[in-house]
Amino acid sequence: MQMHTRAVSGATALILLATSWLGTSLAHAEPIDTSSRKEVAEAYNARLLPTLTVAPKWTGSVNKCTKKPKAQPKKAVGTDSAASKKATIKAVNYFREMAGLKPVKEDAGLSKLAQQSALIMKANDTLSHWPAPSWKCYSTQGRAASERSNIAISWGALEGPELGSGPRSIPLYMDDYGDHNKEVGHRRWILKPETSRFGTGSTDNTNALYIYSDDAEHNTNPGHAGGVAWPSKGYFPWETVPTSKRWSFSLPLVYGDPEYDEDNGYWVFPSNDGQFKKAKVAMTKNGKALKTKIIARDGYAGNPTLVWETKSKLAKPKSGKVDTYKVTITGVKGQKTIAYSVKVFEARYKAFSKKPKPTVSGTAKVGKKLTAKAGTWKPSSAKLSYQWYRGSSKIVGATKKTYTLAKADKGKTVKVKVTAKKSGYITASRFSATRKVR
Repeated sequence: MQMHTRAVSGATALILLATSWLGTSLAHAEPIDTSSRKEVAEAYNARLLPTLTVAPKWTGSVNKCTKKPKAQPKKAVGTDSAASKKATIKAVNYFREMAGLKPVKEDAGLSKLAQQSALIMKANDTLSHWPAPSWKCYSTQGRAASERSNIAISWGALEGPELGSGPRSIPLYMDDYGDHNKEVGHRRWILKPETSRFGTGSTDNTNALYIYSDDAEHNTNPGHAGGVAWPSKGYFPWETVPTSKRWSFSLPLVYGDPEYDEDNGYWVFPSNDGQFKKAKVAMTKNGKALKTKIIARDGYAGNPTLVWETKSKLAKPKSGKVDTYKVTITGVKGQKTIAYSVKVFEARYKAFSKKPKPTVSGTAKVGKKLTAKAGTWKPSSAKLSYQWYRGSSKIVGATKKTYTLAKADKGKTVKVKVTAKKSGYITASRFSATRKVR
């Protein structure tokens, strides 16, 4: 498979997916109810966006690699931070839960293998699912992991949500842009219903997401009888509509009774791969027909999938409005007409335009009362709340504008945190300066 490039936020990123079949902690988030616009907006802002601010913290060094080992030594391969790995899996699970799928866990063993792959890509400043033994920082474990992983690389400053490392690689995989990703294999692996364990490894500019394992323990999630659509059914954030313009729909993979292949002399298991051979897809936007082009039928990577491009420009919905896309798929072998709607809206919350630092008035002496002054937030309709701190610890019950200093405060510092909340806005907090209590 050839590689491709794309300019993203001042950097260039590449992603690839293996085409061959080689036979810790769980994000306990509630399923996302895509019938609720409010819940979808909250999930996008509270579940996905925070993960994209977490940059990887790689501890390895390509200068400490050895030649052709089974695995590169710890001082070379290093590791990503626990926070980055956790955020990466959370980002994966956001997309899975938007599609109606069960979340996955991080598997520490798979992550160690993925880290070996990420090191190879870092050391050679390129991507390949089949790195050669002559490559710097090569290892047999890294080679094997590269074959079974989504892999990504970026160059330039680590800014923005779509770069090829850590959690920021996940939106890249879901988008699946480029001439050589027409089958949206990255996305299909992430959205494979049965997968229950992933591994992730990152350097400062590469990621390997170990997504394919034939071990039963890594595939314990239930299937999805109704099929998997992306963009998913119901309300859907405009911000995650594929810039590639590639939409997809997957059906469960079902194997039939084994049949003997007399020409080759072995038994084979027929599958439903081929269901989309005669399929047609039609789309409308707010009742008006859109031009579409089918670019892949079935193919590799998970369950049988139909992939099509929207040839018409998909403009951002007007502020506060919802654009309704209706998808109709006909001609699917063994299936009745598949029809569903995707309600696209701008989900990202706005930021407060003014977030003043609060001040505290009063005498900082035991028995005296301190008063918090929040200042003028914009918009002014924000709901403000207060929390007083002794040092870095919350003072239990001290949640009003005023606070009377207690004996426990003597000799310590106190401060107040003001938090502003408003529907459609990112919750924001500011601390006052500290006051020494006498």
